[in-house]
Amino acid sequence: RANGGYDANVAQSVAGQSQLLSEMLTERGIKHTSQQVRLATPQEFYDAIVEAKQLNPHGWMVDAYEAEDYAGFTCLLTEDGKSGIAIKPNGDIISVFSSVKRDNRLQMLMPMAIMQGGRKLDCYYLQGENGNIYGLPKLYSTFGFKIAATTNFVEEYVPQDEYARWREDNNGSSIQGVAAMYISDEVANDLINNYSISATPNTNAQNFPSA
Repeated sequence: RANGGYDANVAQSVAGQSQLLSEMLTERGIKHTSQQVRLATPQEFYDAIVEAKQLNPHGWMVDAYEAEDYAGFTCLLTEDGKSGIAIKPNGDIISVFSSVKRDNRLQMLMPMAIMQGGRKLDCYYLQGENGNIYGLPKLYSTFGFKIAATTNFVEEYVPQDEYARWREDNNGSSIQGVAAMYISDEVANDLINNYSISATPNTNAQNFPSA
């Protein structure tokens, strides 16, 4: 587990973990990118996420910290530097981004973040009329994350033009709220065997809104 910043020994460990993870995913038949994941310097990660946010019309949905802030986090990038994820010392998984579509990069990035101590994250969610949750929580639940609590989405806090464009691209859907998700140590320690493409987000979290 890394504790933030860049360290050559940690970089070597991350490289080994990435190779092993790729082999395990292949053995399980889980689709994933051929890109390996590596430890990045704080400045390298910052430059990569800023560029990705500029290229993606929905980049407003991902928080980018200042370069000096990333010095205290563990920053991971794919080999080409086009996708990444960061982990705070307290286990918060942040700044998940990718400028490459349809390459199953999260199947490498998220397990690597969990291996570095990542245990919780926040993400926007959508909710159907039947109460089912979809969007990012559905994606993260495949790794074993559960919803701990939710808060309402406040439209005034996001860039209006970008949000309007997002709604157009999603058939007029509206973001319902923000889900705080976590993964237990038990699930994290047997991550690949607990991976389930058919997993669905739980709807019994604290403050969970009714449909």
